[in-house]
Amino acid sequence: MDNGGRMVAFAGWDMPVQYTSGIRAEHIATRQSCGLFDVSHMAQITLEGTGVEALLEKLTPTDVGAITEGRVRYSLFLNADGGILDDLMI
Repeated sequence: MDNGGRMVAFAGWDMPVQYTSGIRAEHIATRQSCGLFDVSHMAQITLEGTGVEALLEKLTPTDVGAITEGRVRYSLFLNADGGILDDLMI
């Protein structure tokens, strides 16, 4: 709020969607320096059991077995035709 964030309600959270500097200025600042995006408002799902690795490799273009413990891989959730439904972190 101190930075003039325009807040909206999203899934029970108050989330800033842009600041007074505007979206273009935010984009340029991120490209020239760095950006941080809080994803704690997004769903978290735990998958367990046999077949989880094979299932994730069927739904994403990711070598899930290559992800070491404690690491995260950014990927895409695909439909049956390979079209992108959403992005996710595994």
